[in-house]
Amino acid sequence: MAELLAAGVDALVVVPVETKKVDRIVAMAKKADVPVVFLNRNPFSGQRPPEGCFFVGTDAFAEGEEQMRFVGKQIGAEGRIAVLQGILVNEATHSRTQGVRHVVSTLYPNMAFLAEFSANWQRDQARDVTRAWLDQFGPDGLDAIIANNDMMALGALDVLEEMGIQDVVVVGVDAVPEALDAIAEGRLAASVVQDPVAQGAKAIEVARQAVKKARQPQVVVFPSRLVTRENVAAYRERSRDFAVLR
Repeated sequence: MAELLAAGVDALVVVPVETKKVDRIVAMAKKADVPVVFLNRNPFSGQRPPEGCFFVGTDAFAEGEEQMRFVGKQIGAEGRIAVLQGILVNEATHSRTQGVRHVVSTLYPNMAFLAEFSANWQRDQARDVTRAWLDQFGPDGLDAIIANNDMMALGALDVLEEMGIQDVVVVGVDAVPEALDAIAEGRLAASVVQDPVAQGAKAIEVARQAVKKARQPQVVVFPSRLVTRENVAAYRERSRDFAVLR
């Protein structure tokens, strides 16, 4: 960061790894009078960003709500759920999980929220956590696994398929190509879209306007959209377009 500022950049676009540790970035950028656009992960969730700072991305809380509303319709008001969480120092982990909990408390108060545990966004760790849950609750003890991202959802699916368990609803977030394929095949129930190309393009646009000192919103939120087997074809086509762009 210091090297970039010393090189005289006009703006910074940052995807924060640990959203609770951006104060140093904000302070350094402010001292250099350089605007900062935080992309995808919101370190200022629920608060207005400091002067000179911006956020472009999705509403992680709404993503969790979207997941849980879908799951509730699939498993009924007295279903049994567990949540695979991402890295615990990341805002998206907490906001997505809180979104799930909010829908449970308001729409499905009789639902059994059996467990939540971090698998750090990782597929292999999600496999380990899922195996532990199946040992704890039994092969018939869960109706749905809600994952904070697709890789963990796919890890849970690996274990369920390995054990021949077919009636657990698994959902994720990101709509990565492998998850879209699994949705199309009827294996993964759903995912919530992250549009990296659109978010990245908007972040650059916001940065350019910030350098010009133009008036603009400090927060740009993309809508949360659910991908299911009914609409996955369109998203798989877009996924192929993203691959070409990369």
